Formats: sequence, C-alpha cells, structure tokens
Amino acid sequence: MDSSSLSSIESLVHVIKKDLFSNQDNFNTFFTKTSTYDIAWLAMIPFNNQEKEANGPMFESCLNWILNNQNEQGFWGESNGENLPTINTLPITLACMVALKKWNVGERHIRKGLKFIHANMNTLLKENSQCFPCWFTIVFPSILQLAKAQGLEIIIVNGSNKLVSDHKLSCLVEIKNALNTSCQLFKSVPMERMGLAKHFEKEIEQILDQVYNNYQRNNFQNNNEYLLSSEEEKTSDDLAEKLLKDSLAFRLLRLQGYKINQGSFCWFLQQPQIRDKTEKNKKHFTYVMYNVYRATDLMFNGESQIEEARFFARNFLVNNDNLSLFPALQKVIEHELNVPWFARLEHLDHRLWIELNQSIPLSIAKSSFYWLAYLQNEKLMQLAVQNYEYRQSIYRKELEDLKRWSKEKGLVDIGFGREKTTYSYFASAASSSSFLPYESFLRLIVAKCSIVITVADDFYDEEASLSELHILSEAIQRWDAKNLDGPSKIIFEALDDLVCDVAKMYHLQHKIDITPQLRHMWKETFDAWMMESLWSRTSNLPSRDKYLQVGMISIGAHILVLHAASLGCSILPNQMFGPINGQYENITKLLMTTTRLLNDIQSYQKEREVGKMNYTLLHFNENPRGQIEDSIDFVKVILGDKKKEFLENVLMDGFNDMPRTMKLLHLSCLNVFHMFFNSCNLFDTKSAILEDIMRAIYIPLGQKEQTQIMPLQEKKKKKKIEIVKANACVNYEKNMKQHGGIGISFVKRQNPKNYNSFGWSTKGFASHNLRLCFM
Repeated sequence: MDSSSLSSIESLVHVIKKDLFSNQDNFNTFFTKTSTYDIAWLAMIPFNNQEKEANGPMFESCLNWILNNQNEQGFWGESNGENLPTINTLPITLACMVALKKWNVGERHIRKGLKFIHANMNTLLKENSQCFPCWFTIVFPSILQLAKAQGLEIIIVNGSNKLVSDHKLSCLVEIKNALNTSCQLFKSVPMERMGLAKHFEKEIEQILDQVYNNYQRNNFQNNNEYLLSSEEEKTSDDLAEKLLKDSLAFRLLRLQGYKINQGSFCWFLQQPQIRDKTEKNKKHFTYVMYNVYRATDLMFNGESQIEEARFFARNFLVNNDNLSLFPALQKVIEHELNVPWFARLEHLDHRLWIELNQSIPLSIAKSSFYWLAYLQNEKLMQLAVQNYEYRQSIYRKELEDLKRWSKEKGLVDIGFGREKTTYSYFASAASSSSFLPYESFLRLIVAKCSIVITVADDFYDEEASLSELHILSEAIQRWDAKNLDGPSKIIFEALDDLVCDVAKMYHLQHKIDITPQLRHMWKETFDAWMMESLWSRTSNLPSRDKYLQVGMISIGAHILVLHAASLGCSILPNQMFGPINGQYENITKLLMTTTRLLNDIQSYQKEREVGKMNYTLLHFNENPRGQIEDSIDFVKVILGDKKKEFLENVLMDGFNDMPRTMKLLHLSCLNVFHMFFNSCNLFDTKSAILEDIMRAIYIPLGQKEQTQIMPLQEKKKKKKIEIVKANACVNYEKNMKQHGGIGISFVKRQNPKNYNSFGWSTKGFASHNLRLCFM
C-alpha cells in the first residue's frame, strides 16, 4: 500500500470524528437505519456537568431525529418491501416514545405511536410467534415495562404478553443497559479493541476526563446507596448495568493512568446476597463477569479485593454451562481465560476483534454481547480493516529491510544458534502497534538488538570455547575488533554497526553523544554472559541473589527498550540509560527481573540438561526435599508481585519521569517475553509461531484459503510479492500436516489441538524448507 492508502485512512478518520464525537444535528448520520433503537436510548441520556442539573438531553440531535423521522403510520424503524411494519418496529417505537415522554416533547408523536402499537402489536406478535428474533425476545418485554413505568398507557390484549414470555430467552442483559450507562464511556471501547485509539487520542482523553470526573464526584456515594438499598430494589438488571459500567470504567481509566481505586468495581463482593444473585442468574451476568475479569488484569500490589474479584469472576466463567448458547461469546471468553493479558500481542488482538465483529450479525451482537452500533458501523469497520492492512504493508517492507541487514552482517549464515530475524521483527511490530506510528525505525532498532542478543547469547551458551569467549569479551570491553575472526568478528561488527546507527540518529536529534552509555549496556551484558558461562562450565553455583543480579542483565530486555526509547522520546536523563557504575530506573529493573524469571520458569528443564543454572534450579538445589513444582510455584509468587509493581510503574505517574511512550515500550517488551514463555519456550521452536506471524504480517483480513504453492523452478525465475511467499509457506505447512507433523497449540498450549477456538490453525512445523520462507 502506498501514500494514497494513508490519505484514505486519514480522510475516513476525519469523517468518523465528525460523525461520532460532535454533538451537532448531523450526529445521526453515523448510525445505520437498523440502529434507531440505539438513537432512542442515546436521546434518553441526560446532560450532566458540574454547573447545572440534568435539564435536557445530552444528545439533543438524537431527540430531534426522533421527532423528524416518525413514519406516517406512526411507527419508527424499518418497514418491509411493501412499506409494512416489521416485528422490530414494536420495541423501536416504544423506545422512541419513552425518549419523547422523558423530555415532555412530541405529544402528537406519542399519540400517533400509541395508536400504531394498539392497532398492530397483537397482529405482529402472532405473525412472528414461531420465529421471534433473539434480541426481540430479550428487549421487548423490558422496553414494554419501561414504557409503562414512564406513564405510557400500553393496553395489552388477547394474551400478547404470553406470546413473548413463552419464547423469551434469559440471555444477557439487554443492549439498553449498556447504552444507558454512559454513551460517552462506550465510545472508547471499539477504539481500544480494534487498534484505532491512536487516531482518536484527544477525543478519548476528553471522554475519559468526563467519566473520571463523574466517578470522583458520584461513584462512592452511588456505591454506598446501592449497597444500603433493600434487596427488593436491587434488580438483576440494575445490578448488571452498574457492575458492567463500573468494571469497564475501571479498566479504561486505569489503562490511561487515572488514579481509580479497587472499590470502584469490587463493591459487589461486600454482600453475599449480590454474589448469590449473580450465581443464580448466570446467563444474565456472563458478559458482565467477563468484563469484571478483564478489569482485574490491571491489578497492583496490595489490591486484595481485585484478587478476590478475579478469583470469583474466573470461577463464574469456567463453571458456566450456558456459554454454549452463545458460541461467539464462548470463543471470546475462552481466549480471555487461556491467554493471559500480559502474554498477548496487541496487533493480533486487534485482528481477532475485527474478524469477530465482521462475523457476528448486528441483531445477535446487540442482544448478546453489548456490541454497540459503533462497532457495527460500516465506516468504523472500514477504518479498522484499512488501518490493519496498511500496518501489514509497512511491516512487510520493514521486515525486508531487516532481512537485508541480517544478511549483510553475516548473521543469517553464521552457522549456529537461532537465527530469528523474522521472529524478532514480528515480536517488535505486533507488540507495539497501538502507540508507535506507521513509519517507525524504532521497531527495526528493537529487532536488531534482539537478533544480536540471540546470536551472541547462543555463542556464549553453546558454540565457543572459554578461550574464544575470553577473547570476545575483552574485545567488547576495549570496543576493538583487533584479533577477532569467525563468529566473534561477525558478532562484534554487527553490534558496532547497530550502536553507531543509534548514536548517530540520537546525535542528529539532540546534538548529544550517547555512545558511552550504549556501549556500557552491551559491555555489562557480555560480562554477564561470560559469568554465566563460567558458572556452567566450572560447576560453581552462585547464590540466588548473585545469580539474579547477573541474570537480569544477561536476559537483555533493558537493551531492547532503552535503545529504542533513546530515539523515540525527548532528551532523557542520563540515569535512564544506566550510566557507567550507575543504576537503572526502577521500571527498567523490574522489566529485567520479570523477563529473567519468566525465562527461568520455562527453561529450567533444558538448562538442567546442558548443565546451566537458573533461578528455579537454584531454589530447587537449596531445598532438596521439595519437588521442582514447589520451586516453580515459589518463583511464580515472586514473579506475580514483580509484575504488579511493574504495571503500576508503567501506568501511574509519580514513579518515574519517563514519557508515556517509553513506559509503553517497557510494557510491550514484557508482553513479548510473556508470549514466548507463556507455556513453553516458543523462541526455541523454529516454526511454532508460524501462524501468528502469517496473520500479523502477510495474510489479509478475512482471507481463509491460500493459493497453491508455486513450483520451485517458477520461484527462481521471477521475483514474487510477499503475499505469494506467505501463501507458499502456509501451503507447505498444510501439506506437512497430511504427513503427520507435530504441532503446538497457541490458545491452549497445555492441550495441543489442530485449531484454536477461533478456527485458526495452531500447528507449527520445524522443517528446513518452511524455515527458508522466512530467510
């Protein structure tokens, strides 16, 4: 894709901003005809601010739209090809009349609407009694009850009420609950889920500022009032509405760095009656508990209520026999429970949500999952698709540049170890798509650092003699390639090229030379690799504390983030680079520690076989009467606390002076390590993550079947575009499956399957020919 694609994206963003975020009369142009029901609910939302009471609608244009769009026959909504009302016009018309009644306008419209309801309700119900739409059976009884409560005189005759109740499904809370909580709050949900937040940063910030101010002013009082109210007043609908709103607000606000306490959504734990009500109405609360569980991802140390809420919500979702009724929601929840939030790469998560929303009919989305009209709007979906595929085109180009660099520097043909050019770039790109711009050399810097670290680490671990390692380590300390040859010289020259490039780019930006700081990071990392080699080859066992001091450096995470951060941020204090004989910032040290412990939980078996120590094995050696599982659990407890502290350092102000982009680079780095070490060391499995790489970089959205593999002779004759290359890889994999390959599942790695819950292939195969597709 070329610059015209970016121009198209920017134009579409402008249109959506005008439609979605303005409060002018053209607001309704954002909605499709099928979302008249949603417009009615938006029209009911009162205008609130600190200066005046709710004396009018927040979206007056929606109210005006209702007044100007009533059908001559008295209904609102769609008609069939013969201009006759459909079954859906009943709840839509009731909702529009409720909105008018709420604001004491449109008396003539209300009378006309009542006349239509009384003349047609029984007929429409009888005609459709054998095939009521799912969303209708949920919404109609509730909107009918609301209309009566609003003072509308609805006369029900001839058992019409029974016709609906006989078919009613006790599914999830109706869409009106979600729309009635905060329209403003929900506008930011699709932006986060589908990777569009970067385009709407100012608008989302304004929305969340308003939501946060409302919470600061009202939420504590509202929670107390709700908890003190009688059990009769706490209806399932009210409880679900409040808990959904509060858990969504907590997650969105905390992600953006707002200080919001755990009680803002954990209040439901305080009364056993409330917990019992959710347990007894599982269909009603499934989506709500899904959002409660997601909110608990953002837990800090000491937040015991969130810990309890997570345990409760997970048990609720795991032991829910009703999920099979809603296959799409079941897939979403399985993905949530099986792949930790820390282990997800956001670019692939964006694809998941885009494809899922494309596959769900609007009526089902409304009734079952609180998917709002925003996610179903054609313009928004068009933007999400264009945005994703434009990123793919950028990623393919950058990957080709990186492959050329690896080839030129001799790293591809070095003859040993894990040459991970594609893996390294994939991880860099897929973990940072929401906060790095389209054209970003930062991804290439991170990937180059990762490649050098991987090759050099393998050289120290497996390839070289102690004599060769001493020579290379001394050359690194001098920063001089004299007397180096073979792999040592290749490694040094690639490293020197990388450091020089970063230092030159930084000097162009800031007229400051950071070469000493960059070299220092690499020198101490090579020293750490040397120390670990001595430990493993001389059988000297360090203490756990001494090992961790060295291991948190040898893992190399600080190199990845600090090299990129130096170029992606304004001028940074020297201590953030880890000056000579200095200390790193706490957020960086936490990243270094957590990534080391993640590695050591998963790699202990392999490292024990080759005589190498790690933190898990050291604890096991210190406790010979215990089991290895006990040592793993011990490390997991430490890791859990470190991750919570790390997350607070990333999201909250006051812990460091780092710019937000730099802190998000730290988080994306942890995401990558967590993904690779989630349940097995994927970085050591040559093609276990093939499918994820293909979907992230090569395969267009919605493309299921790939073209046939091209003959080898044909490939040699002419240059192929990347997607053909990708198709060849996929089909080679497909052919291998027919001959008994061994694979690894991605979503449920502990239970390998051919396909994950989204119908995507999850097997990878360690074949030489397949590996060539990525060289």
